[in-house]
Amino acid sequence: MLNVGSLRDFERFVRACALRSAQLLNKAELARDVGVSSPTANQWLGVLAASNQVFLLEPWFANGTRSVVKSPKLYFGDAGFMAWLLGIRTEEELLRSPYVGAIWETFVCAELRKRQRATEGGVSLHFWRDRGREADFLIHRGGRFELMEAKWTRSPTERDAAALSAVAEVLGERRVVRKRILCRSDASYPIGGAVVAGPTDPWFDGDQS
Repeated sequence: MLNVGSLRDFERFVRACALRSAQLLNKAELARDVGVSSPTANQWLGVLAASNQVFLLEPWFANGTRSVVKSPKLYFGDAGFMAWLLGIRTEEELLRSPYVGAIWETFVCAELRKRQRATEGGVSLHFWRDRGREADFLIHRGGRFELMEAKWTRSPTERDAAALSAVAEVLGERRVVRKRILCRSDASYPIGGAVVAGPTDPWFDGDQS
């Protein structure tokens, strides 16, 4: 798809994207850290997106609920490939890695995109962030919202629940049909503010209680 002049620089670029997965995209910083021009970085990023190696998640915008953040978030398409690029080869290395939270969030993003494609009629997938409130993922369909956080922990806290509730308050509680923390717990359970914490598998299979 692209005639890359320097495979070494391109490999460094792909690894730099893996390091930034689940973060706000700063194209100028990415180009500077790899040592390529901004046009080259834009071209390579476009090719990675077109080939589903990376995904750019846009922030949610709406009248009266305009997020301060304008930049998209960068996600690697495959959490396993991301881990490999970060030098993680074993479960023990994953558990010790400072990137484990980003890898988990990247995995959740990939699962949400599968659900997005499988949903009849389609849904729009975004994130929400302003100066004091954040939701990793926001699903919009027909004027209704689902809010989700990705947490590597097995035991999310009420503080995690409060973060989603704060975003729901801005959007309008009556329009938010579900608030969920997707974590590594064995079963789903409420943790306050109508927020449910639980594993990804039952929820993605349709058990959205």
